[in-house]
Amino acid sequence: MLLFVMAAGLSLIFGLCRIVNLSHGSFYLIGGYITFSMVRLTGSFPFAVFISMILTAFLGMAVERLLLQRFRIKPLSQVLLTFGLIFVFQDLALWIWGGTPLLLKKISTLTGATSLFGFNYPTYRLLILLIGFMILFFLWWILIRTRLGIFIRAAVDDGEMANGVGIRMDFLITITFGFGIFLTGLAGSIGSPFLGLYPGLDIEVLLYAMAVVIVGGLGSLKGSFLGALLVGLVDSLSKAIWPETGMFSMFALMAIALILKPTGLFGLPILGSPQTSISEEIFFEEIKKRNDYSKQTHLGDKFLTIILTGALIVFGILCPKILPLYYLRLFTLALIWSIFAMSLDLILGLGGIVSLGHAVFLVYRLIQ
Repeated sequence: MLLFVMAAGLSLIFGLCRIVNLSHGSFYLIGGYITFSMVRLTGSFPFAVFISMILTAFLGMAVERLLLQRFRIKPLSQVLLTFGLIFVFQDLALWIWGGTPLLLKKISTLTGATSLFGFNYPTYRLLILLIGFMILFFLWWILIRTRLGIFIRAAVDDGEMANGVGIRMDFLITITFGFGIFLTGLAGSIGSPFLGLYPGLDIEVLLYAMAVVIVGGLGSLKGSFLGALLVGLVDSLSKAIWPETGMFSMFALMAIALILKPTGLFGLPILGSPQTSISEEIFFEEIKKRNDYSKQTHLGDKFLTIILTGALIVFGILCPKILPLYYLRLFTLALIWSIFAMSLDLILGLGGIVSLGHAVFLVYRLIQ
């Protein structure tokens, strides 16, 4: 259920906004930390959860309006920007809350176990199950029974037509993004009493949320729900029965889902940006500018490139004679990383493939 609450927000954000938000796990971590601070300040866990959800939602909307809005049709820019936000939020969390793992104390009335059908279940986890079902019903009611839900479904199905009939897409995308982060803040708040808070947790929960979305399907509420159940149960059972597998079972489930049905259990094919009528004009204008730029001759730039390249070659030849051993090693490492960066540029710049696992091949060769 915790995975569902978090993945539902991620699915809504990508399903409607078409924003690849790799910083989704960071909002989970920030939401948990805010809850921890508010509990220490006020002593009220429900009030702390409420404040955490509101603050993370406003933070998410601010990120969307100030940073992500200009990259609506640029998924690569979205990936790089939100990936950079991970490091920004990590450093902010370390600066404010430190690197010591934190565990939020539960409410005294929610400690212990509850007897149900002859079995004893942790009371707090039963509450999370109840919250998960309430969120499921609430999202279903919004998407199916409300005017806002009609707008959201219309924008997902045909953004150009929705924009043409007067739906304010900018406002709708900002609200949907903020609501997705609102759910993530809720997940971070209710998950911190038994999962804890520590640096690196944002990456872990992001991987789980992406696995749920891939298995269940983008933009699908029932897909997020069933995907969360599948990923959570498979991951927990595999770790209990075969602990050495680690996170292998989760990635194996993702691979099977991608092979058998790339769109997920209930996902629909992604047809394009929700602002097609505006985005296409901007897109083709940028393509024209890029083509015009490539046709121009820049003798000054070429001359500067030749000078810098020649200077680096001469410096590389002379550095073993003029530099101490320590600086020679630094220069060698700089050359190694430049080769690695050029290889990524070939894949990313020319091939158009976002290879976030590119470093795996470098580490593999270093081990060998």
